[in-house]
Amino acid sequence: MEIRVGSDGATDTDMDGGSMVSEDELRYTYGVRNQVLYRLGVALLSIGLWTRVKWEDVGMVRRKAESFDSLGGKRYREAVRRLISGEFGVDTNRLDDERLQAEIHRTIVVPLEKRAGLHRQKKPQWPGKAMRWDDETSATFVLR
Repeated sequence: MEIRVGSDGATDTDMDGGSMVSEDELRYTYGVRNQVLYRLGVALLSIGLWTRVKWEDVGMVRRKAESFDSLGGKRYREAVRRLISGEFGVDTNRLDDERLQAEIHRTIVVPLEKRAGLHRQKKPQWPGKAMRWDDETSATFVLR
């Protein structure tokens, strides 16, 4: 994959050597405010759907994001949608702006960390043999 970012004429080539999409085209034709955040959202969408989602098809990505119902829960779904839409409530899309960084931390990082923490705290529910949760280490399961 070739990425050249930073100028108004920045372009990208997909891994299959497909067509070039300019950063300007993504921004002005499709309303993608920040290509990095958009692609992170597409990557998380792909993980949540367990299938490759091509970032170049902005309309399809947005449709999938809107109908996305993740097993990761509401926090994961909202993080994906926010990254793809670029809606952070600040008047900038520059990643070096502290206001955008704070909003990304508040609306993406913290909720996903909380979701990951909830996942680690859940006690496993296995059918069949009774299981006992060993409180000393969360990775230890004892069969009785």
